[in-house]
Order: sequence, then structure tokens, then C-alpha cells
Amino acid sequence: MNGYYFTERVRKVLAAARDEAERMRHEAVGTEHIFLGILPDDDGVATVVLRNLSIDRAALRLTIEQTVGTGERTNTGPDLPYASRAKKCSSSQ
Repeated sequence: MNGYYFTERVRKVLAAARDEAERMRHEAVGTEHIFLGILPDDDGVATVVLRNLSIDRAALRLTIEQTVGTGERTNTGPDLPYASRAKKCSSSQ
């Protein structure tokens, strides 16, 4: 994601998304990880939308985790690649 200038909030979400992908042992950071990275942000627009729709963030997190499951990633390292869809949703295009 080099060459992009993100706000501090976006950088935090992307860092949380990387952590989620690592925790779930996935080979790349996907849109599901970005969404999981958004959920803890109590003041974000997404959280307000979810709250207005009466969506329980904890239940949503559980559903996402159960849907995508745990991977079998064996390589460890600080830099996970971003899946192509994740690149598209986090770019300024």
C-alpha cells in the first residue's frame, strides 16, 4: 500500500486488519480483515451506521470469523500482502 497517504484513523484500521489476518492465520489481508479492523472504532462512521441499523458488533465479528474460518498460514513476518479487493477498498481510487 506504498504511495498512499492515509489518515491516522485509517492507518490504525489497516494495522488492526493486519493483526486480524495474522491472528486468523491467513495468507493475506482481505476485506474481511479490514472490516474486522473497523469494528472496534467506537467513533467511526461505520460504527455509527451499524449502531443505527441495530447491528451488534460482537455478533457481527463472530459471524465474520465463523464464515471465513482460520487459515493454515505457516510463514511468519511483519508484512502480509493485501488481497486485490482489499487494495481496491483501501485506495483513494
